[in-house]
Amino acid sequence: MKPIGTGTEVLTNSVGCDSTVTINLVYKPTSVGQETHDGCEGDGYEVTVNNTLYNEANPTGTEVLTNSVGCDSTVTINLVYKPTSVGQETHDGCEGDGYEVTVNNTLYNEANPTGTEVLPELTNSVGCDLQTNFCRSGNSRWLRRRRI
Repeated sequence: MKPIGTGTEVLTNSVGCDSTVTINLVYKPTSVGQETHDGCEGDGYEVTVNNTLYNEANPTGTEVLTNSVGCDSTVTINLVYKPTSVGQETHDGCEGDGYEVTVNNTLYNEANPTGTEVLPELTNSVGCDLQTNFCRSGNSRWLRRRRI
């Protein structure tokens, strides 16, 4: 603990007379804080602290600011982006075979062969959303890629 209070010292000045010095010590508090995020890759979360952008590319750091009483305020930034998993599902068929799949009320078939669906009700083991990408390859095969 730092001393707080006042005191008086009597000293002799350069011409031999008393000099009284009053000492008043006040220590204002410093501050510490944290900016944390526990999310998933690609969720878009970012924060700017002290003109520095923190995001997936720059997820951690320490910034020193000035608090309301003029002392240092240290902010520790720790952004966590949990990984997604990638799986694959294929349909080997031919043009005109009638294969179709409906996801989130969107029908994917030969007329609508590509798209991306995010399924927030389905998550992987670290709690991130399932994202499914649909496309039809050039050799007339359906390819369904799933991020889980």
